[in-house]
Amino acid sequence: MKKILALLAFVALALACFLPRANAEGIWRLDASNANELPRNFRLIPNENISASGQPSFDGLKVLAENLRENFTGEIYILDLREESHGFFNGSPTSYYTEKNLANFFRGADEVEGIEVELLSDMINQRVNLLPLGNFDKAHYQPIGLFVNRISTERQAAESLGLRYERFTATDMLFPAPDVVDKFISFLFTVDKNAWLHFHCQAGNGRTTTFLVMYEILTHPDKSLEEICERQKNLGGSDLLAYRQGDPHDYYIEAHNFRAEKIRQFYRYAHEYLEQMTWSEFYQKELN
Repeated sequence: MKKILALLAFVALALACFLPRANAEGIWRLDASNANELPRNFRLIPNENISASGQPSFDGLKVLAENLRENFTGEIYILDLREESHGFFNGSPTSYYTEKNLANFFRGADEVEGIEVELLSDMINQRVNLLPLGNFDKAHYQPIGLFVNRISTERQAAESLGLRYERFTATDMLFPAPDVVDKFISFLFTVDKNAWLHFHCQAGNGRTTTFLVMYEILTHPDKSLEEICERQKNLGGSDLLAYRQGDPHDYYIEAHNFRAEKIRQFYRYAHEYLEQMTWSEFYQKELN
């Protein structure tokens, strides 16, 4: 209970500090190279019509669609798991980054996409520098400067290629908000079972693995949580069940360990309460 109360205090603090700052001063992040290739961390999930990756470029999205269509003729859905505003400048994948990636904290998909369009449109006919962030990105990508003469949201890019697009706005580093999980469960229960689902966040690690694990929990109730998480880790995802040691008040350690707790809780929900209540209702029940 103490951990839950501490996390609630953290969420309240984040709301107070960051929610009003949707247009906070930030930088344009370079999310991946603009190469004509599959996005990083691309992986096919064996025996399932699903795949995953990091953020594709515009051309990378084309390659992804072509790759999947080589052996699949049905509907292909891009499941965009990013809460932060992002899109393409002249085909290069970029996102608007503020401190801890919380500019759109707990905002729904419709509101986020509205903010996204405004931010991207403001850069038309402007010169912009796209900067790689994080250890992997800095080691693999070089900053680029460009004059923006073409913009696109990911929804526009996906639909232009004949792909379906769904947005689940998950906060970077955190377990997704209860209403986002509800939306995801509802989507899985209503989408054509023969459709192909491609999951991605920025790097294809934390949020992507979280949603893949939730997908497997819901579609393979016979499997243990340990088996599911180990398989996703071996396929190239994050280790969701591992607890990190260190300062318990460190933002990233607290977020990582909270996610580990919530994925365990979600497994129990899916096996014991799924048909009785929504995840949001169960989440609230656990807090009381």
